[in-house]
This record gives sequence, C-alpha cells and structure tokens, in this order.
Amino acid sequence: MPGRMDIVQPLYLNAFLLIELIKVGLRAVFAPRYGDLRVLPLSDLNAAYWYNWLGRIVSLLGYGSLVVVPIVNANLGFVTGRSLQVLVAITALVMAVLVILQNRHTVRAGLQQRAAERGDLVARAAAQAGRVWHLVALIYVIALFVIWVSRPGDALAYMMLATGKALGAVLIGFLVVSAISRAIAGGLHIPADMRERLPLLENRLNAFVPNVLRGVRLVVFVAVVGAVLDAWNVADLDRWLASPGGQTAIAAVVSAAAVLGVAWLLWLAISSWVEYRLNPNVGKAAGARERTLLQLMRNAFTVLIMAIAVMLALSEIGVDIGPLLAGAGVLGLAIGFGTQKMVQDIIIGAFIQFENAINEGDVVTVAGTTGVVEKLTVPSVGLRDLSGTYHIVPFSAVDTVSNFMRGFAYHIAAIGVAYREDVGEVKDAMREAFEELRAGDHGPDILDDLEMQGVTEFADSAVTVRARIKTRPGMQWAVGRDYNEIVKRVFDRRGIEIPFPHRTIYWGEDKHGNAPPLQITRSPHGDGGDAGSPEAPSLPGQT
Repeated sequence: MPGRMDIVQPLYLNAFLLIELIKVGLRAVFAPRYGDLRVLPLSDLNAAYWYNWLGRIVSLLGYGSLVVVPIVNANLGFVTGRSLQVLVAITALVMAVLVILQNRHTVRAGLQQRAAERGDLVARAAAQAGRVWHLVALIYVIALFVIWVSRPGDALAYMMLATGKALGAVLIGFLVVSAISRAIAGGLHIPADMRERLPLLENRLNAFVPNVLRGVRLVVFVAVVGAVLDAWNVADLDRWLASPGGQTAIAAVVSAAAVLGVAWLLWLAISSWVEYRLNPNVGKAAGARERTLLQLMRNAFTVLIMAIAVMLALSEIGVDIGPLLAGAGVLGLAIGFGTQKMVQDIIIGAFIQFENAINEGDVVTVAGTTGVVEKLTVPSVGLRDLSGTYHIVPFSAVDTVSNFMRGFAYHIAAIGVAYREDVGEVKDAMREAFEELRAGDHGPDILDDLEMQGVTEFADSAVTVRARIKTRPGMQWAVGRDYNEIVKRVFDRRGIEIPFPHRTIYWGEDKHGNAPPLQITRSPHGDGGDAGSPEAPSLPGQT
C-alpha cells in the first residue's frame, strides 16, 4: 500500500547502516585510493584486493543474516531460516579460508622484505609473525563461524563488538609502537651551541632514551595483549584495573619508574656539569688537578646515586630493603677485610690527589718507575716510560712521589776534562756555551744565569766541573741535550780534552831506580797456537 513501510525496508536500512559503517572502518585501514593515508604497509593493488574481499564477506554476512534470514523466517519458517543462516556462515567461512590460504606466502614475503629494508624491532617482529599469520587468521574465522552458529541471536553483535575492540587496541598499539620505533631509529639531536658546550650530552641521551622507549614499547605490547583478552572476555582487565590490587601494582611500577627517572636526571645533570667544566672550548680551561678531582667526583656520585636509586625502586615495588641494607653492611665488612690492599690503594690515592702530588701529563717517579702520567684514578696511576712501556702502579706500593714538573727544574751539567786542562779556561768555555744556548731557541725556557759550582770530583781519568741551569719544569731534558751539544763544539774549538777512561801499567824498578826493559817472547811450542804471535811481556831472566 502506498505510504506504508513493511518489514523489508527497516531490515535493509539497519543492515545497510551497519555494513557501511564496517566498510568505512575497512576503508580507513586499507585506504585503497589514498596511499599516503594508509596505515598498513601495502601497495595500492594489495590494499584494493583486501578491501574488496573483506567487503564482500562483510556484505554477505550482513545482508544475509540481517535481511534475507529474517524474511525467510517470516515467510517460510524458522527451520528454513536457520538452515539458510548456517549456509551463509559456511559460504563466508569458505571465502575467508580461500583468501587466507591464497595469500599466506605473499603476506609473509612482504613482511620479510619490509624487515630487511627497515631492520627495526617492529619490522622484525612483523616478519616473525608473518610465518604464522595465516594460522592465526584461520583460527579467528573458525572461531567466528562457531560462535555465529552456536549463538545466532547475539552472535553478530558480540563478534562485531569484540572484533572492533581487538582491532582498535591492535591499531592503536601499532601506531604507538611505530612512532616509538621511528623515534629510536632517528635518535635525539641537540642544538649546535649546546653540542659545543656539552659534546657528550647527545651520546648520553641517545644511549639512555632509546632504552626507555624500548621499555615503553614493551608496556604498550602488554597493554594491547590485555585489551585483546578483555575484548574477548578471556580476562577482565577493567575490573582488575579498578581493584585495589591492580591500582597498587600500577602505582608501585609508576613510582619505581619515577625514582629511576629522577636518579637518571640527577646523574645527567652532574655529568653534564663536569663535562662543561672540563671543556677547554668554554670558559677557563681546567687544570690537571681540577680535572682529576672532577672526574673522581663524577665516578663517586654515579656509584652513590645508582645504589640509592636501586634501593628506593625496590622499596617502591614492595621489596623489604632492610635485610638488603644489613646484608650489604656485612658484605662490605667482609670485602673490607678481604681487600685491605685495595682499601689502602684508595686511601693513599685520595690523599695524593688532595695534596696535588700527581696530575695527568706530569713526569714522575713512583715505586722506582719514571714516566709520563697518562691515567690517574683513585687506586692506581698509569705511567708511560721512555721506551714506551705502560706501567700501572697501585698507590699502596708508593712511598715516595718524585715530581719533575713543579715550579722549576735544573739541568746538572757535570763535565769531565783531562787533568792537564786549566779549570778557569774550562769554566769560560762552559759559560760561552751557556750564552750561545740562551741566545737560541731554548732562551725562553731558561729562568736564570748559569750557576757555576766548580770542581766537584777528581775521578780516575778526569776532573769533574759542574754547573747548573734553571729551566721551566719539564724542559730540563731538552735544554740539557742542547747544552751538551754546544759544550762539545766549544771544547773542540778550544782544544779542551774530554778524556775517556785509560789505565797506566807500572813494571817496577831496580834498586838504582832503573825500570827493567820490556821483553816480548815467542811461544817455544809449534802447536797450540800461532808461534809468531806475541805473548805476555816478561821481566829479565824469564823465558
């Protein structure tokens, strides 16, 4: 009758509204015509393929169950309508199974190729999931068929609601995890002026923040799994979150994470401040003593803040730290008794640092080893000697520190000349050599006039004349080498002899004061050697 609406029109309108809403959701996910808006990493052809087939399956189930089946029930009876509903469900199941089996290798290859191109954790996880995705999809459609057949009254509403919740949770989790993965891959970048002041800050941030983001990614994954289980009524996540136990657990985890975050911020602030003070490009360059003390302070603060943060975090999650503190005290006492040498190293090293006895770059003698200080820590000092050998000397073995780099230094010029030379002429020659030295490249390194100390020793073959040159610390060796070279040249020009060791042999004398003649005899034997070779000299009467 005109102007009246029978049962077919409302059924069709309801089915049309529900089916088109589902297709809108599919279109938002696959975006077959707009690749830039597509959530899933699919080509245009594959996106259109999946959208069309899923749309057909949804249309078959929706129009068949919401339009055709009710009409058959009203006109042909419930048994016929029930049979038709099972047939529609079986047809949709067969279509879904065929689509899944036909594309199992294509989807797996696409996920593996994406993992090879990107290489991040999400892509690798997707590639692993690509091995079994078809099994998961088959289980899902079979479960959907069983529920559809066993609960014909509310099967559609239940399945649509559960599927929507699960897909929404997975989609949101995928977007969040993808954003986190991109942030990890891109890293953090700080402005150029801050990078100049704090060269290591960017490396520290990129070493810590990605690890935090990986932890957040794991939390998101657990939340998505919980939401999916809750959507299918396997677990009641909402009730657990509202319960006192759930709220206590979440508060404990958040508090422990906050404690660790604050501790890391404190460590980052102290480390950045130390780095700023040690940066020679900013402000006044730190001295060797300040540099050593700042590094020691940073290490000590790192150990302290780490211990406190771990204890507080354990306390927040419900761990009784009282026994841990008591056990740590007993363990520390046992370690103290067992490592007395190490404790001695630390104590002596701390006092040496505070007394500014050794700094990096100094030339020192400790425990009988002389070298340049390359590394200085609380328990030990690292030296590089003249031959390039690296020595590590524990401070417990140090009883005396000889530092050649404090204030000023002296080159001791102890020069031996022959006994026949005039000492005054030798002194004049040494002064001449000093004036030539001071007029050369090492003039700025010399702090005072030549200090002549005169004759200091009568040796077996020479008379030792000594002088002393005052230099800047660390330059005494270079000044001494050049001075010795100039002295040799001046002595050669003046004819002053620098003798080498020699020995005078005295053969004795008779009662009248005459020395016996020296005779050379030959060996009377024809064997045992060269008969013509000279033998030891002999006195008269010897053969």
